Amino acid sequence: MEFINEIMPGAIIAYEMINEPDLGYHDASAEAVRASTVDLAKDMMPSVGEAVAFGLSDGTENYNTTLMARDLLSEPFRHYKDRYWLDIHHY
Repeated sequence: MEFINEIMPGAIIAYEMINEPDLGYHDASAEAVRASTVDLAKDMMPSVGEAVAFGLSDGTENYNTTLMARDLLSEPFRHYKDRYWLDIHHY
């Protein structure tokens, strides 16, 4: 992050937790996808600073946009909702 800030001051960086092709499978439960996306991002936020957002993809069948939105608007994620960027797909 320091390197990016040196060469591009003020840049906004987004870290996508799981790329959507990896979510296309039906074998992960909603709890497993939640743990590796919104939960993990929340845990990583203090380590990377305010300039980093966390991308969340809706490409999974078992953790759909309704569940994701419900999580992001409730505790403990509501406080961090502006740091999550949603990678919404229409397929």
